[in-house]
Amino acid sequence: MVYMPGQQVVYLFGGIDNEYKKIDALYSFNALGAASGNLLWEQPEVMSQLAGPSARWGHNAYVSSAQDMMIFGGMGTGDTLYSDMWTMQGGCTGNWTLTNSYGSFSDGDGTYLANLDCRFLLQPSVAHSQVMLFFSKFDIRDENDRVFVYDGDNVGAKPLGPGSFTGSTPPHSLTSSGSSMLVRFVTDNSGLAGAGFTASYQAVCAAGYLWEATSSLCVACPAGSHAPYANQGRCTPCPSGTYSEEEGATTCSPCDASATTAIAGSSSPSACTCQKGYFGVGGDCSVCVEGADCPGGQQIRALEGWCETDPVDAKPAFAHCCVTSAWPDGRG
Repeated sequence: MVYMPGQQVVYLFGGIDNEYKKIDALYSFNALGAASGNLLWEQPEVMSQLAGPSARWGHNAYVSSAQDMMIFGGMGTGDTLYSDMWTMQGGCTGNWTLTNSYGSFSDGDGTYLANLDCRFLLQPSVAHSQVMLFFSKFDIRDENDRVFVYDGDNVGAKPLGPGSFTGSTPPHSLTSSGSSMLVRFVTDNSGLAGAGFTASYQAVCAAGYLWEATSSLCVACPAGSHAPYANQGRCTPCPSGTYSEEEGATTCSPCDASATTAIAGSSSPSACTCQKGYFGVGGDCSVCVEGADCPGGQQIRALEGWCETDPVDAKPAFAHCCVTSAWPDGRG
């Protein structure tokens, strides 16, 4: 157990449990909270490319001049004596790439440190996904200490939201437009610090795709439907008058202005038929001609008192009937 004065946090690593099994757990609590009677143990979010020290007890630990926790030796499983040394930094540092479909990260425990420049690249390995980020804790005291969020995998990408965040109000959730998001935390050396931040992220299906729980994959919306936004709960059928031929559509294509579809969810332009007041000719919809009734689709028929005559420019033509016996309904 050691006390990190820079962060005002106590760390406890390893030992044995009540069954005399050696453990490799790391715990911490805020020293100021403990002094006021609020002794709340937590398990810090370990941000390391290494697996970490193996389970042990009887080891030594101390704080270095650089405010790192140093662990040396101890006894492992099978009473093996260790001679290794491990270093734990209390705050974030360097570059991290997180590829799980969801996870969390933070600047470290307790009060954050000065002169930090930590970068977290959120890049879930889920095809056809985007990244959603939200903060559960946010306490940045110095105006010059800031969290930057970029819509991409580098600091040259477009900022998300206002671009940078400080203060004590957690930012609203943010969603990338692509498969990557970069979070950067920068502090100066003024010494004015807060509790820092804790953030979580998750892969959400991109527009045109839907999460399938059984396969844990983002699957394309079927033809005849669409999903215009990321993280939608369902694929929406294309409304009447539109269609989508391809899977994974984000929009539906409209029929011509004079055409519509009989039902929602159409998947082919052939489903577009002429509206009432138009008739189909040569694959197009034309305005109903004088003397005819056009109920929609390809249909055209003579009105009462009119008869069909020879076509004009390949279109049906109608004229007044000369005798009542020639009326379409056969009345004499």
